[in-house]
Amino acid sequence: MEYKFKSRLTHVDSSLGWHCFVEVPDKISKKLIDGKDKRVVCSINGLITYQAALMPSKEGFHYILVNKTNRKKLKINDTDEVQVVLTKDKSEYGISTPDFFQRIL
Repeated sequence: MEYKFKSRLTHVDSSLGWHCFVEVPDKISKKLIDGKDKRVVCSINGLITYQAALMPSKEGFHYILVNKTNRKKLKINDTDEVQVVLTKDKSEYGISTPDFFQRIL
């Protein structure tokens, strides 16, 4: 099942340096989190798709990180609104793996 929503890119400065993220609405994050499994496939503006995790914030919401490479591909900056589509990541290892590699494992 796909979950679509709009969010704003948020920039935060922390002890780990600064990073950008999109906040995920609670009603969506609750449907996607299964125990300790927080892996999702994230599509932003229909232009990029990547595997990610729903990260918990100190404020009680969940978010998805958007790295610098993806922000450049999307041509987005802090506070820009983005269209997000999330689906549950059902891959075995949390990353896409080529067929030949799966056979070896």
